[in-house]
Amino acid sequence: MSPKEFWKSNSSHDHVRPNKDIGLGAILYYIGEHSSVLDFGCGFAALAEYMPDTLYQGVDINQDRIDYCRTQYENHEFKLIEGSCDLWAGFDVVVANNVLHHVDDSEIVGMLADFYFAAPHLVIGTHVTEGGKFERNGVLTNWNRTLKEYQGLLKGAGYPHFEETKEHNPRYGVDFHVIHAF
Repeated sequence: MSPKEFWKSNSSHDHVRPNKDIGLGAILYYIGEHSSVLDFGCGFAALAEYMPDTLYQGVDINQDRIDYCRTQYENHEFKLIEGSCDLWAGFDVVVANNVLHHVDDSEIVGMLADFYFAAPHLVIGTHVTEGGKFERNGVLTNWNRTLKEYQGLLKGAGYPHFEETKEHNPRYGVDFHVIHAF
């Protein structure tokens, strides 16, 4: 099973649950009051609760997550990711909260370039560690990157500027970083 197939399925997702505590305030800080947002890998769509439906679109590769979000936020738009991101132009901000550490090293550069095409601002929420890759049930699911690695990837994708904030996540015992690239 590939990492993408793992996240599309619902196998072993018992560790995934809505999280409205860690980093959400910092993510909202970097989103302008009237900014349109593409919430990439929206999961349970914690961000939708704070966004007007006319300014928000959530996308995910897991159909069950999309179905759940549509029942919770009936007026917001949710779409299943089925291919390339190249049709997503026209947003002010792309948010990728708790997503990019699940993206393979071989795919992240192209994905960040797609985000740059979609919006002039990118807000990433992620646990920044000293690196390392982790498996879950025999599937490589986490590509933990250092802050320096993220900065290099962002510059390579066209984002010349970035700022970040962090807060400690007691559940994992590491810092959760919110990186604003523009």
